[in-house]
Amino acid sequence: MPSFPSAAYSSAQSKWIGKEHIVAPTVERALDNWQLIKQKRVLDVGCGTGHIGREILDHGASEVIGLDSSEEMVENARKTFQSLKAGAKCQFIHASILDIDLHGFDVVVSFFALHFLKNKEELSKAIQNIYNSLTSDGVLVILVPNGVSNFNPNREEGQKFGAAINLKSDSDLCDGRRLCVEFFDNGEVVGSSEVTFFFNHTYEEILREAGFKKVEFLPPTISEAGLQQYGEDFFHSYMNPPKDVIIRAYKG
Repeated sequence: MPSFPSAAYSSAQSKWIGKEHIVAPTVERALDNWQLIKQKRVLDVGCGTGHIGREILDHGASEVIGLDSSEEMVENARKTFQSLKAGAKCQFIHASILDIDLHGFDVVVSFFALHFLKNKEELSKAIQNIYNSLTSDGVLVILVPNGVSNFNPNREEGQKFGAAINLKSDSDLCDGRRLCVEFFDNGEVVGSSEVTFFFNHTYEEILREAGFKKVEFLPPTISEAGLQQYGEDFFHSYMNPPKDVIIRAYKG
């Protein structure tokens, strides 16, 4: 499998229906209508080109540090924030969550990133590093593919919303199974990458082993504008069962 297709992904995702009508409202819900990040110091793990970090800053965070293992993504993020003159409140670091030793964050967010880790051991190490980076009452907010036994993504969803895991059969669903996620532009595959499927109970087990006291799972949400424009049936397969899940873990 080739390395992560940063350029193709960045170009395509800016046009995805899923970005505007699923990801954006789901991130807002995950952050409790932005209340979780007000006047908080935030670490964005798997920050990509920094667009969510920008949203977090715009909605009241005191500082955002973005972390990504893709040098190309980090450079693009830095250029974007230089043009916005937001550098004083935001920095981007080219590094893996497996290697960092950071501290003092009120909130850590990781949206569609942790499933790119290769196995349960890497996930455990990443979660422990995140736990250590948080203040005593800090919160971790994750958005990942929904780790349920009836997870059933299909190619049509990818063509409609921008990305989908290629699941050949239910037998592919086992903890730690490496799968392929495909990225679409105008209905055609423009890139792919490997991801790892973890059941929700595995996420919870690892979070609690790291020391988190409370773990909660929330479904994604569809924007009102999306429902009005496309209709509820358009999003039915994505929501039944939900293809993604919000996980909030509380340290204190």
